[in-house]
Amino acid sequence: MGIVTLHMGNAASKSAAAKTALLCAACAALCLLAGGVSSLAQAGALESWYPSLAKPFFTPPDRIFPIAWSILYILAGVSIGLVLRSEGEGKKFAAAVFCAQMAANALWSFLFFGLRNPALALADSIVLLGLSMLYARAAAGISKAAAAAFLPYVIWCAFAALLNMCVVAMN
Repeated sequence: MGIVTLHMGNAASKSAAAKTALLCAACAALCLLAGGVSSLAQAGALESWYPSLAKPFFTPPDRIFPIAWSILYILAGVSIGLVLRSEGEGKKFAAAVFCAQMAANALWSFLFFGLRNPALALADSIVLLGLSMLYARAAAGISKAAAAAFLPYVIWCAFAALLNMCVVAMN
């Protein structure tokens, strides 16, 4: 009897893991889609306006940004997927904050590239950083793995805010 129970337990565990992986993949795809949609605001500005801006010496090459953001969106999707599949309390709050920070993230491209307004984009990046930190804290109370997956996103948002602040100061 014990062997049958153990085997069924393993099957249930594998099923739960598969459901978690599927949810994480779906959330990652949604985050990538949101990033792709927000990148539409960059059209034209990347070729004409952005190169004319003075930027700090530590600005990464342009080709790094889409690679970095793609990785970060995947990690963010994994993070929210883990939060949503967890048994912990506070999932609704964490999910709401996650959605708010994703909205702030999408808004940044429109403000910076679409409106060509680095100062307004800086204000948004500060809000984005605060919301990202709040989500990371909420996620940590639910799933340490979710918080760990999201940490690179928070660090990159801080770096992006610093870059944005330098662009404002230099232009």
